[in-house]
Parts: sequence; structure tokens; C-alpha cells
Amino acid sequence: MALAVGQHLGRQTTRNPECLDAPPLRGSVNGFVWGYCLPPAVRKTGWMQLADLKADLALERLACGPADADFDRRRPQACVGHCDGRALHNVRDASGQAVVAAREVYLRYAPGSTAFRYLVRGDTVRRLLRSNNRQWTAVEIRTARWEGRGTRGWVFSSAVRSGGD
Repeated sequence: MALAVGQHLGRQTTRNPECLDAPPLRGSVNGFVWGYCLPPAVRKTGWMQLADLKADLALERLACGPADADFDRRRPQACVGHCDGRALHNVRDASGQAVVAAREVYLRYAPGSTAFRYLVRGDTVRRLLRSNNRQWTAVEIRTARWEGRGTRGWVFSSAVRSGGD
């Protein structure tokens, strides 16, 4: 991902199960941070080299992230989030082991929301829930190359197939 001078990236915060109004920013990984581009840049998430970024605390626009949720927490009321207390609707139980069939797929906090990790072909998961439109599946990681066992999130249903160990 690349940004031109004057374009902005909203950095991702740490996981926020306590629903803090202002959780700290997520640290860098090997010198890179995860973020979300603000328009006029393409609305896209990705890794950026931290050394190439400069904070702009006066920026008025917020990077609310995919689905306008849970990214920039400077003004929590301006972006909905995964801590907004809304019940999860339009889902059904899902079960069984599955294997990631896609080359790579985002693991997201909520359907259509912020991606926080990748899963890659061959990673194994346990299905938990599936959206009524069948587009999204909530999973719990069993074995994965880049994430620990027990991590939970949402993936595109088409990225996983029955099977796994």
C-alpha cells in the first residue's frame, strides 16, 4: 500500500474487549503498522512502514474503517464500533472443522469490519456462526501459520471449506 504526501492513514488500535473509549494504538510488527487509508486515497487497509508516517493530531476526518466501524477512536461517538453494545442479529449456529481454501483471507473483528490478521491456505478453523446471507462465517483458529490457537474472528464463507483435523 502506498500513500502520497498529505494523504492519511488511520492506525489500528489494540483489541478492545473492555470497550475503552480510547484504547492505545497497536504496536508495530517488524517496523510496520496496520491501518486504513482515508479518502481521497483508496479506502483500503494494509501495512505501512511506521518510520514513513507522521502523526497529524489536528486531522478532523476520522478513519472509521471498513463498515464505518472501530478504527479511529479519538472521538468514539463518531464511529460505530465492535463495542457499541448492539446484539449480533441475522446469524445462525455453524459447526464443524474447516480449512482455509483461499490463498489468503482477512480475519475480521465483525462481518465487513476491521481486519486484524490474515489466514492462509491450509490453516484450520472451527466454525462458530454463519450470517443468514451465508457471506460471513465466524471462526475459531485451530492451527494457523500467523495467528495463535483460539483466536476468533470473521471470514468470507467462500474462503473456507469443510475438512481440517
